[in-house]
Order: sequence, then C-alpha cells, then structure tokens
Amino acid sequence: LAAGQANYAAANVFLDALAVQRRAEGLPATSLAYGLWNVATGLTEAVEDDARLMAARGLPALAPADALRLLDAGLRSGLPALVPLAVDVPTLKAQPGALHPLLRDLVLAEASGPVVRSRTKSADPAALVARLTGLGSEDRERALLDLVRGHAAAVLGHSGPEAVPAERGFLDAGFDSLTALELRNRLNEVTGCRLAPTLIFDYPSAAELAAHLRRTLFGEDVPEDDLSAATADELFDILDGEA
Repeated sequence: LAAGQANYAAANVFLDALAVQRRAEGLPATSLAYGLWNVATGLTEAVEDDARLMAARGLPALAPADALRLLDAGLRSGLPALVPLAVDVPTLKAQPGALHPLLRDLVLAEASGPVVRSRTKSADPAALVARLTGLGSEDRERALLDLVRGHAAAVLGHSGPEAVPAERGFLDAGFDSLTALELRNRLNEVTGCRLAPTLIFDYPSAAELAAHLRRTLFGEDVPEDDLSAATADELFDILDGEA
C-alpha cells in the first residue's frame, strides 16, 4: 500500500463495523465503500493509471450521477455495508484465466461448471509455435516481440503495443507485482510455457522477455549476457516499494 493507505483502510473497516453494530442495535447507519468516481479531482489525477487498469478489467469508474443514485439506493436498502460499483460484464468475462472469487457472482455462470473468464483471444499454443517455426530468424524475433508488447499493453490497459517500447523497463512502464503475474499468466496461456512468477523481474523489458521466449520455445542461442536476472533481495526491494 502507498503511504497512509494502511491507516485509511483500517478506518474504513472500523466504519463498516460501526454501521453493522448500529444496525444490530436498531439505529440508522449505512457504510458505502465507493471506488473511483469519473470526475476530475486532485485525487483522480494521481490514480489515472489505476483507473485505466480497472476499466480494462471490467470495473470502470462511476459516473457521478450513477454514484448518487447508488447512494440513494444504499440508504433505502436497510443494509449496513454495501459496495457501489460499475461493472462492465462483457469486459469482465473476457479477461483471461479464472475469475476472481470476489467477482464470481457478478457474471452469469455456465451451466456446465464454475464461472471462468474466456481464454486469451487466439490462445492456441500449437498454432503459435507452428506459425513461428515457419518464419525466418529475424521475423520470428519480431513476432515474439510484438506478442510480448501486445499483451503487456493489454495488461496495462493501453490500446496498442506502441505504448510499451521494446527496450523500456516493465517497471518504468507501470507494472507492479500484480500486473506482472497477469502478464505471466497471459504468456503462459498463449505460448503453452510454464513461465516463472518472477518473469518480468528476470527479463525486465519486452526485448529481453521476447528473447527468453525464443530460447524457451526453440532453444535458439540468443545471447543472454546483458539480461539481468533479479535476485531475491531485488525482488523484496521492488515489493517494498509498493508497500
């Protein structure tokens, strides 16, 4: 958490508990845990990247009019604690991998089993490898780089791979430990590889990661002298920076 966020979160939990206690005693109280509102303020300017990421994952910021309607609905509900939020169900369902348990009830379950998010678009590892095998060395390198940049951009909520330059560090581009895992999961799915959770820390740019995929998929002798593998201490430093 950012500085001060732990105290802020603790205060919110206290207010939720206070609302529950007052309702149990027959007294009025409603705690509403709002997320971001779609309105320009000093706070929203500081979290524009977070807002873009949330929208890309199916949880856009609330329009003020909708937020106020949810306030009225919450006060009429008689419930002590609610979470008013906007949900873009198609976008939420289109995310790769298993749907987070907290969001599972927000989309319709398939009759055949538990709710899952759809596979990454065109996720066919065998077809990918076959296509890459038919390319020359330079074209294969370029295709893998485009693959990495495209998925990295999607994770960060950008519209195209040009937002993630090949040589720019992932951390400088806005990745954190959670988005790092999301990128790893996407690449696992599209390539069929079992990539490490520390993937972007071991190969900290799109170019370095593409070279690693080339070695992993084809065993090609791509120079690794300049690649920097993160040590455990470096990873702790990165995570401490998010705390």
